[in-house]
Amino acid sequence: MTPRDSRQKTPTMASNPADARRDVRYEPNERPPRLLSLGLGMQHALLAVSGIVLGPTILIHTAGGSDAYLMWAVCTALAICGITTAVQAVRVGHIGAGYVLLMGSSSAFLAVSVSALEQGGP
Repeated sequence: MTPRDSRQKTPTMASNPADARRDVRYEPNERPPRLLSLGLGMQHALLAVSGIVLGPTILIHTAGGSDAYLMWAVCTALAICGITTAVQAVRVGHIGAGYVLLMGSSSAFLAVSVSALEQGGP
């Protein structure tokens, strides 16, 4: 097989859309099996919770906070993320999207927060 032949077999944007759809496992309105949905939901929940817990844990340990304060901060972060997710899921007027979208935390602020704690303290 020449290099030219291998390039021709690589799918591109200009390829036939019917050929691209043959690798689709489930159609948009098709429901996957319950066990698969449960497994993927648990995986998503564990990844989401770990991201929500990571921020307060890093910041409290950097600030030298106690374990009791760490537990309070993690509990508060989980509660706030749960409340904002519920508000986002229910559409009331212009508030909320009407979809279940996880409103988690971002780690973008961690570097700046840790630097501020190291230079100025809590």
